[in-house]
Amino acid sequence: MRNPFRHQGIKPDFDDDAELWSNKRAMVYGSSDKFTVILGSSRGVFDIDIRTYERMTGKQVVQLSMNGASPRTALDDLANDPKFKGKLILDVTETLFFNNQQRPGGGYRSKFVP
Repeated sequence: MRNPFRHQGIKPDFDDDAELWSNKRAMVYGSSDKFTVILGSSRGVFDIDIRTYERMTGKQVVQLSMNGASPRTALDDLANDPKFKGKLILDVTETLFFNNQQRPGGGYRSKFVP
């Protein structure tokens, strides 16, 4: 499919910023039978069809995966959050998950979690 805006200098973009992540992170509280959290790196973002998952399971998805980032910081945060009682699907990309380097801001957690 052609992008009719490309000749105007407008390029496709994927919105993946700290404010959006923080907004989604605040949605993880509630009844565990109503939602599932997806946590990981780009596979969690691009390889799970959220609409199909929601239609097949009847559960809302809270997408917390981040491109190019290890989910360990957010996983640790959820594991230590006594208010979180939900279900979690964890995408493990070995080279990111077991790498000690984190995305700036600790994967957004340190600055943007309520």
